[in-house]
Amino acid sequence: MDIITKSVRYKRCTLLAVCALLTGIVSAQTETAVPETASVDGSNIPQQSSMVTRGVLVKAGDTLASIARTELGKAAYAPGLAELNNLSIGQDLAVGSVIRIPIPMPASDEFAEVVFVKGEASLSRQSVFSAQSGNADTNLESQELTRDSKIVAGDLITTQADGYVSIAFFSGAVINLQPNTRAMLTKLACQDADDRCRIEIDTQSGRVTADINARDQQPLEFKINTPYASAAVRGTIFDISANDKLLIGVTEGGVAVEAQGENTDLDTGFGVAVATGSAAGDPVELSPPPVFKRIPARLAIGDTLAWWEITGSSAYEATVSNDEAGQQTLTTFSISGNEPAFDLQQSLNQSLESGDYFLSVRAIDAIGLLGFRSKTRITLADIDPSVEPVKTDIARDGGGFVVTVVDPPEDAAGYEIQISADSAFSDPLSVDVNEDGAAIFRVDQDQVYTRARVLVNPTTVSAFGEITAN
Repeated sequence: MDIITKSVRYKRCTLLAVCALLTGIVSAQTETAVPETASVDGSNIPQQSSMVTRGVLVKAGDTLASIARTELGKAAYAPGLAELNNLSIGQDLAVGSVIRIPIPMPASDEFAEVVFVKGEASLSRQSVFSAQSGNADTNLESQELTRDSKIVAGDLITTQADGYVSIAFFSGAVINLQPNTRAMLTKLACQDADDRCRIEIDTQSGRVTADINARDQQPLEFKINTPYASAAVRGTIFDISANDKLLIGVTEGGVAVEAQGENTDLDTGFGVAVATGSAAGDPVELSPPPVFKRIPARLAIGDTLAWWEITGSSAYEATVSNDEAGQQTLTTFSISGNEPAFDLQQSLNQSLESGDYFLSVRAIDAIGLLGFRSKTRITLADIDPSVEPVKTDIARDGGGFVVTVVDPPEDAAGYEIQISADSAFSDPLSVDVNEDGAAIFRVDQDQVYTRARVLVNPTTVSAFGEITAN
């Protein structure tokens, strides 16, 4: 898709901003005009008297009528498109040529809203953007995105290497832009009074995850365009990555992928890869959710999470967020496929404050598709170096072991005691105990190792003390 860098003013238009252009009131040669604006919560939002134009690449078999029907909802707009593009209504269209499509700027009550932002993310209003070439009008002033920022049709959102943005629509749909993403909201018609909700996004690069919901009784048309293919969504949760190729995986619902004039339907649990200039490959099954085998009560530096390895995975992706839905993402990173365990605090470089968060882990298959998520609540803890570590003592107790803290400090709130079959504590059992500092473990082992640490509070601990063997 190629966006043409022209903003036009229409002499009049009462119901639809598109009507003036498509009834021939204004020709394609109209000079650029500054759009009228209105203030909504301090944000200047263009009115319906202005619009920019975007472009659609002509494919084999396309006509002005078919493009008008697809892009504007009515084949009757074909004469207006012909006039805008200096074409005759019956003229054959050259494959690969660009047909300009008007982008109406919405009224002040038609917008989406930023519900979460982290790191560097910006908005360029009335920017001109291309999902095919990535061109944008860099002369336009950008503004930093904040929570409650309004997003209207024609806005270009850019996230940097540390940027995350969640955008909510009136329909209930939410999209999450991951780091290094550029996406433009090209179509937004989603009012309560509308016969249907229409949302369209052009993504040149980066990654978008989405949870697409619709109001009761209101049909939803949600579409994402990329340089490689277009994806039409049918009420779903999905991921779409548009970097060196399109990767799309559906974890709930369905998506129809169109590439090179061919359609591929993706149902729940399937994904597909699309290279530049190619049709979509065959759908492949997504990886199952990892199964955790160890989730510590708290995670200080040196503590590891682990899950069972998923055959065929090249790597895993871990995401830490403030909420269970993962819309308030704080960080995302990859983990080697042959090591389904990691020290989260070390991976984070202890960059997050101690407290409760949510972690999701997904397998990444050989072609780069993300699988289903496993989610768990986690507690990040700090180590207080001023608190002296404690030692443990082990005693046999029938078929188990009694482990006690040696000389427990009087002011300790409690202790975390661990027992393991190996001195590396690769798969320990762990229990929190009160200030008495004793625990009984029933384990079928002859040789065991134990250690303990002081619990200052739920998110502050001492380092582990010396390891004791029976």
